[in-house]
Amino acid sequence: MNFVRLIRVEAERLLREIRYYKFDQMISFFDLLLICLGIFTGMGRDLFPGQSIFYAWIGMILWRYASVGLQTSCSIVEKEIRLGTLEQLMLTRCSFDRILMARVFVRLLVETVKLGAVSLLIGWIFQIQPDRDVSAFVLLLSILLFLVGVAGMGCIIGGVSLLYKKANALVNAVSYFTLFFTGAVVPLQAIPQVFSFPARVLPFYWCVESIRKAEFGREFWALSSLSCFWFLFGLGLFRATIRRMLEKGSSAQY
Repeated sequence: MNFVRLIRVEAERLLREIRYYKFDQMISFFDLLLICLGIFTGMGRDLFPGQSIFYAWIGMILWRYASVGLQTSCSIVEKEIRLGTLEQLMLTRCSFDRILMARVFVRLLVETVKLGAVSLLIGWIFQIQPDRDVSAFVLLLSILLFLVGVAGMGCIIGGVSLLYKKANALVNAVSYFTLFFTGAVVPLQAIPQVFSFPARVLPFYWCVESIRKAEFGREFWALSSLSCFWFLFGLGLFRATIRRMLEKGSSAQY
């Protein structure tokens, strides 16, 4: 089964799930809106002089994408282990890492719809004006590259879930860290210096800076390099974890 067909199958499965759990989906929309409202209300405009509130808005979108990607990777692996269907999934014609990527990709597409609506509401409530110097092409390309890095980080979380069976606490810790200490939402100069290095080895800060610069400069290439690194590292770690798990025969343990 090729990747496009796999995405179509996973999309149909997810859409059936959304239709069946409509009430939960509506509540999750308002939950996302409240989280984003709380972020901007709690921080206030004083932390975002000039156009920096627009980039904090972009950073919030990146944070949400990352959170959903990590949570989805974790929940997919945990669910398959809990139901005892992980070994069956590994015997299909598609490799487990491709299935994981397809499910995360489809989930992010669905999240884009919700996130788009919430972002427009947040922009309207807080009167956020787009920066006129932003290049739409650089913005879209930077976000796509960022999502490549997120896919790799999701593979790392998936690998940890395979190894330790549960990784929800790790997902929450990474989510909180990326929200407050990567320079994506809160300006890098406003956070403790000790977090400067971790922030610069993750794609969040560089994605925002690449969008801000609106050109294919140092920031864009740093984003490209880091995203490719995290993707290759995460995918390699995930595959190594699968091999180790199969060798130990622990895929059915929960």
